[in-house]
Formats: sequence, structure tokens, C-alpha cells
Amino acid sequence: MLSALLRYYQASDRVDESTLRPVGERVAAKVKEGFADAIAVVIDGTKLSVENDPALIPYLPTSSSSTTFRPASPALLHVAPSAPALGLRLSRARVPFGDFDDHLEDVTVDWLRNVQVKEILDTSK
Repeated sequence: MLSALLRYYQASDRVDESTLRPVGERVAAKVKEGFADAIAVVIDGTKLSVENDPALIPYLPTSSSSTTFRPASPALLHVAPSAPALGLRLSRARVPFGDFDDHLEDVTVDWLRNVQVKEILDTSK
């Protein structure tokens, strides 16, 4: 079974902005129409340098049929003991993915075609 990963990135010029903006909410709602398990994630820029304080704020749909997203309960943000190992595996899993920021740092990264990703997807069919 092939799973899909879709990412949408929206930046703000304000470090203290930690809410899903209206445009981001509309994009998340459209994504949810095609992917039932869709979530949105907002980065709280004020917490990026703070240890043991999560900077990622997951926004979950308010119900299974809803296209309205709200911040997840703080209880859901508890870090499991296996989280560091999972994070390491996930970070290695994304190595072949190159985005525009990667391309700016290394012009050999093909952020438009991602040939390595295509090869991985072709072999998983």
C-alpha cells in the first residue's frame, strides 16, 4: 500500500505568530477533502530555541467530516520515549526529498523532479 505525504508551507514574517492563518486553514480544508487523515502543523517561532517545549502545534479537524481545524490539546503533545528513535528514522526517510530551500543551499538538489523520490515510489508499486 502506497501512502501519500503532502506538505504545504506558509511562512509569516512574525516570529510570535503561532496560529493557523485563514489561507492555511483553507488549504488544510482542501487537503482534507482528498485525504481523510489530514492535519495541519504550525511552528511556534518563539519556542524554537527552548528545550523541552514543543515548537510544533498540530491542528486537527474538529470532527471526522469537518474542514475546520483547531489546535490539539496539550495532552496530545506528550512525547513518547520512542519519539527520538522515530524522529531519527523519519529524518533519514526524507533524505531523498529536496525542496526549494535545499536547492538554495546546494544547487545540485533537483527540487522540481526529485528523481530519487520517483525511483522509491516506482519500486513500491
